[in-house]
Amino acid sequence: MVAATDLTLSNHFPSGTWTILAGFDAIFGFESGRAIGPLLMLAAGGAVWKTFRMLGMTAAPCTVVTVMLVANPVALSQIFTAYADGTLYELTLILICCLIIMLEDRGLAVALLAGAAMILVCNAKLAGLFFAALAVATWGGLLLVRYGPTWIMVRDQHRQIALLVTAGLLAVGFVGWRPYVMNVVEHHRVVYPPPDELGYKPGAAFEVPPNLDGAGRGLKLAALFFSRTDRRYQEPVSFKVPGTVDWQELRMGRDTRGGGFGPFFGAVTLVALAALGWASLRRTAPRMAHPHRAEVLLGLMAYGLLTTVLFPEPWWARFVPLAWLIPLCAAWLAYALRPSSLVRACVTLVVVLSILDAAIAACSLGFDAVRSAADINHKLERMLDDPEPVYLSRGTLWNATLDIRSAAEDVWRRRLRDHGKTAVVVLPRTDCREIEILTADIQRCAPPGTSVPAEDNRPGGFRGAADLPPEAGAYRPNRSEQPAR
Repeated sequence: MVAATDLTLSNHFPSGTWTILAGFDAIFGFESGRAIGPLLMLAAGGAVWKTFRMLGMTAAPCTVVTVMLVANPVALSQIFTAYADGTLYELTLILICCLIIMLEDRGLAVALLAGAAMILVCNAKLAGLFFAALAVATWGGLLLVRYGPTWIMVRDQHRQIALLVTAGLLAVGFVGWRPYVMNVVEHHRVVYPPPDELGYKPGAAFEVPPNLDGAGRGLKLAALFFSRTDRRYQEPVSFKVPGTVDWQELRMGRDTRGGGFGPFFGAVTLVALAALGWASLRRTAPRMAHPHRAEVLLGLMAYGLLTTVLFPEPWWARFVPLAWLIPLCAAWLAYALRPSSLVRACVTLVVVLSILDAAIAACSLGFDAVRSAADINHKLERMLDDPEPVYLSRGTLWNATLDIRSAAEDVWRRRLRDHGKTAVVVLPRTDCREIEILTADIQRCAPPGTSVPAEDNRPGGFRGAADLPPEAGAYRPNRSEQPAR
C-alpha cells in the first residue's frame, strides 16, 4: 500500500481509496483498512435492496438480485487487498442505485448520498470519473424516458441537478485537486501520464496479452467474455467454447487477467442475451404491475454495456467491473417482458452459473489468503529468529519517467516492528544481494560485507523468482495496485 504521506502518486492518480485505507490503519490498527471491502459490499447491498424494493420486487427475489449484483467476482477477488477496482465497483453501484432512487424520491437525503458517492467514485481511480459521468448520463436518460424533455421535468429536478453538479465540482476541483487540477495545470491534460507511458501502447505493451497487443476492440471484448480464466502474466489469451470448463479454470487470480468474471461468464452472457431477444420478440406483459422496473433494468444493462464497450482496454475484467451487470440485468429484463417457463429456466440458469462464478472467486480468494498468510508468518519467524538486523530492498520503480515507487518495504518494516523487531535497514535495490523474495517486489538482503547463502541453503529452500507461485508473477515493475486509466 502506498504510504499516506507520499503525495507523488496522488499528483497524477486519484488516491481516495488508499487514503481511506491509511485512515483505517491509523485509527483501528495496522492492516485494518482491508475492512473497507466488506463494508462497501454491505453498503452497496443496502442500496440495491432499497432500489428494487422500491420497484415492487418481493423480498425473496430482491435478496437474490442484491446478492448477485454485489458479489461481483472482481470485488470478491480483491475484497481484502489494496486494489481499487472492487471498491470502485461497489461505490459505482451505490451511486447508480441512488440515482435510480432519485427518480421516485426527490428528498434531499438521497441526493446528498448520491453526491457523496460521486465524490468517492471520482477519487477512487481515474476510471471513476468516466463511470460517474456515464452514471449521471444514464440517470438523465431515464428521466427523459419517464418525463420527456420538458421544462417541468427540469423544474422538478432542479435541486437534485444542482446538487449533482456541485458534487461533481467538489469531486474534481476540491477533493480531487490532486490529480485532476494538477494534471491540467502542469501537463495540460486530465489523464496523465498518457496511455503510452502506462504500458498500453501497441508494440511496447507489457500488460496487454501478446495476441491482443494492437488488436481491435472486438477481439478484446471477445477475450473478456470467452477466454480461459487460467491465463498467467504475459501469456497469450486462450479462447474456448462458452460453457466448457476444466479443473485448471476453477481457480482465479486476484488480478483477474483472463476470463476474469469466471469460467461460465461467456455462457451466462449468451444465454441471457438470447433470452432477452426471445422475450423482446414475444413480449406478453404489456401491462406490467411495475412498468418502471423494465426501464431501470434496461438502464442498468445499458450502463454496464457502455462502461465496457467504451473503455480502451476491455479485456481485463478489473478495468471493466460493471460488465458483470450485463448478463444479470438482461436475464431479469427478459423475465419482466415475458414471464414464461422457458424464460424462467434461462434466468435460473444464468443465476446458478453466476453464483458458481462468484463462488469460484470467493474460494480462490480464501485459498490464496490462507496460503499467503502462512507464507508471511514463516518469513517473519525466520527474520525474528535472526539476532542480526534485517536488511530489505526498497520497492521497485514501476514508472521510471515519474520516479514513482511503491512503499511495500514499509509494510514489512511495520510487521517486524509489531513483533518487536526494530533493527531493520532498507537498502537500494542495486545494493541488495538477495536471500529470499518476500513479495513480488521486496527482497530480504544479505548484510553488507557478508556472503550470500548458496541457493540450497537459503531460508525455506527458496530459490528466487522462479519459485514464486504462478499468481505472484516474476519480478517486474509493480503496478498491480495502481489505479488504471
